[in-house]
Amino acid sequence: MKKNTVFLINKGKKFISIAPGVIGVIAGIFLLIKGSPVDWLGVFAFIFFMSFVFFGFFIYINIVVSREINKAVKILDDKCDPEEFLDIINEFEPVIDNKKMKAMLLVNKTAGLLSLGKHGEGIKLLESIDTSKLNAPFEIVYYNNFAGVCIKIKEFEKAKINLDKVESLLIQNKIDGKIKKKLENIYKINKVFWNMCNKKFDGCMETLNEILAEADFMRAEIEIKFALGFYYMNNGDMAKAKECFAFVIANGNKLYVVEEAREYLAAL
Repeated sequence: MKKNTVFLINKGKKFISIAPGVIGVIAGIFLLIKGSPVDWLGVFAFIFFMSFVFFGFFIYINIVVSREINKAVKILDDKCDPEEFLDIINEFEPVIDNKKMKAMLLVNKTAGLLSLGKHGEGIKLLESIDTSKLNAPFEIVYYNNFAGVCIKIKEFEKAKINLDKVESLLIQNKIDGKIKKKLENIYKINKVFWNMCNKKFDGCMETLNEILAEADFMRAEIEIKFALGFYYMNNGDMAKAKECFAFVIANGNKLYVVEEAREYLAAL
């Protein structure tokens, strides 16, 4: 399906690039045939109709691309398969010219890279993205991703700067309730992990169990269970830590966090 969609986008781009010339040529032929006097109302009506077709096709392409990217995100979130997710993203990346759509696509791509443990590549891509092209939800995802990878590589000061940015954006922007809840919970996971890495464990277990009850996709459950395992490991409850890491290993598929869980489990 995605190959057909990419084919459609390529053909659509060609159509859009030649559409103004085609409209001009047809309008010229119409004027030659019509002769004098010129029916300017008819000419303008024709140009308006063709422009409407051109604009409608452009909107349709954007809708199709958004739909396919959302399907790809579900593969990452539900199947925990960042490799398949990145295959789809990489196929779309070269054919998307719209700067805002390209920026949002790259934010999604960083999530796939970080989910595979490609931290250096993910940071490099994050640093290349023009955040002025992102809407509020994607800007929050951007800074959440940056905070998460900074925690992974133990750059805690940078992580805190990005977490503060997320908190500020969540307060400042009006976002759809369900989307906002998802963004808030990702922020909470990162904030709790930042606290635990800085030996601040008070309230962490309660927060993690609260957002675990609200998790509606597998990748979130994996991240929360891993964080809970880290909490229990650092607070002496090795049986619960093993249970959490075992869950991550059994259900995390190709996520990098599975390898991290294996390392912790082997050391317990």
